[in-house]
Amino acid sequence: MVLGAFLAASAPARPRVAQQATSPCSGADTMILDEASRRRGVSTLLCLVNRSRAAAGLKPLRRSTSLDGAARTHSAAMVERSFFSHSGTLGLRRRAVRSGYIRRGRRALLGETIAWGMGTMATPAQLLAAFLESAPHRLTLLHPQFRDAGIGVTLGAPLRGADGPATTVTVDLGRR
Repeated sequence: MVLGAFLAASAPARPRVAQQATSPCSGADTMILDEASRRRGVSTLLCLVNRSRAAAGLKPLRRSTSLDGAARTHSAAMVERSFFSHSGTLGLRRRAVRSGYIRRGRRALLGETIAWGMGTMATPAQLLAAFLESAPHRLTLLHPQFRDAGIGVTLGAPLRGADGPATTVTVDLGRR
């Protein structure tokens, strides 16, 4: 499992660590292997993130179609161009502007987490567990000021030569 996190603001005090809720979201342990499981994985990841936020006493994130587009485009670019970075083509802010989430010159709080996993590590539950075990990712996902989320899930690994089924994920977070 490979992770990356970026928060476009100063980090707040560390939120309480969220434990995964006892009853999982539907499809949490399903490997993302095809288009149908990819679509379900997007909704499942948001459900899991919101359960973790609730466990930490935070408000749930609303799904943003414009942030979904920015996240989906970034995940696809990482796989297609074989890179793993927050700024491989456009930075997060430029992607948020281009997707229509924010207007050029307007202020917004933005954050992003990226990950990719292979095989059994390519389930929504395993991807979220890896995010929550990493302090920068946990801080980003559990940032109390975020209100919106977009999730991009692409089949494939962001590096050449990865052998086996893989999934690349971008979670874009914002508040305008």
